[in-house]
Amino acid sequence: MNTEELNSLFQSGLANDLFMSQIHYFVFRTLGENHERINTLDDKEQKQHLIYLQFSSHDLSIQYLARVFDKRMKYETSSLALILEKCREIKLKDFLLILEYEHLNNDLQPYPAINHLEEVSGIKIGVKEIGKPEILFDWIKSILETEKINNAIIQLKTVRDKFIAHNELNSGIEALDDFWSGYALLIKIGRLMTSLLSEIFTDTIYDHSVTIRPDEINMNVLLEVNWLIEYLEKILGRDSVTAWWE
Repeated sequence: MNTEELNSLFQSGLANDLFMSQIHYFVFRTLGENHERINTLDDKEQKQHLIYLQFSSHDLSIQYLARVFDKRMKYETSSLALILEKCREIKLKDFLLILEYEHLNNDLQPYPAINHLEEVSGIKIGVKEIGKPEILFDWIKSILETEKINNAIIQLKTVRDKFIAHNELNSGIEALDDFWSGYALLIKIGRLMTSLLSEIFTDTIYDHSVTIRPDEINMNVLLEVNWLIEYLEKILGRDSVTAWWE
């Protein structure tokens, strides 16, 4: 595995799945936030199309994100687990950014994603430790194993496997009231880890805007779904659309 091959894995796999999940979530939530006004439409076919779009985007947002957090399979899937495995195969001589920061206070990080991951997880890593791949990988593993993140992953896969993939009616699962807050957390974790790993191991940043703000929407996602915003403004009225992302 070389950096070019790894970069291809990011581009066609991890980064793409996160991006597609965010697009479908935006469609699902935007239609949900505007469902009362959509239900008042006189055109029945128009309403049915939007309802179908909402249901399908709900399922796809979950399926794309679940792929990111799938465990390593016998066959290769575009998951975070695979990316971490392939990153281990790349031998890094040094981290030039880290060497530049070594004389600074340890609270300053050369990679912005690290500060955000520390804040979300509560698990710290020193500046000089980032240049030691095994310590970096152990740190990432410890983040994924924290209770709130692990529980969010379990819920995500449960919904994907039992409700979407197999449509189990009697799954014995308790109410998932905090499912979407867990989804948002995993989107954040996925974006931050993709940003960090791609920058370190391929010198490419796939997500420049990622922070830990609630309800943050990637500008590229907004550009991709602008058609929906314009369509709803056309049929509902510009001032009637709930712009929850602003």
